[in-house]
Amino acid sequence: MLPALPIFKQLVQHAKDGRIAIVDYSVAPDGEAQYSYSQLLQDIVKLRDELANFMGKRDLDGGRVAFLVESGYSYVVTLFSIWALGGFAVPLCTTHPTHEMLYTIIDSDPGLLLASQHFEPKIRELVDAVENESTEKRALYIIPHNYPRIATSVPSIADSLINDPMRHALMIYTSGSTGKPKVSGFDELT
Repeated sequence: MLPALPIFKQLVQHAKDGRIAIVDYSVAPDGEAQYSYSQLLQDIVKLRDELANFMGKRDLDGGRVAFLVESGYSYVVTLFSIWALGGFAVPLCTTHPTHEMLYTIIDSDPGLLLASQHFEPKIRELVDAVENESTEKRALYIIPHNYPRIATSVPSIADSLINDPMRHALMIYTSGSTGKPKVSGFDELT
């Protein structure tokens, strides 16, 4: 078994302490949508395993994964699942028009595109645009909606195949005032 990344070790420790990880006001403005660290870890492991089965590999080995997911709990689960599978996350801005997201996809060259069910029509439109611009094939995965459930245990994330905390983690495109989006990145998962 390979060692877990420091960020996942912290998640596990918070889960063991019984802490609340996220209060998702986008789901319940009154603050009733609360997710524990145990729940967060279970959902990360679940999505990581679904993506591993879909891609046919247990480690993306730093491969880029672009995703289009609404803000809130689902966004956090998606981002951490990409990292848990050894991927390099490229979030797409939900408010950008298709041509700006197309630039991001062509420039970052992800092998996998993810979207929540909410953004399925938008990601399919983007995939069509990408296919017109590039001969590269990209896999598309629509993340199934998961209903909140109570976590009864702390799952082990230590079996994550990422054992190098120096892998690239996140590529963010920021809008420029005069031209194409600019790329910024965070290189370490610590």
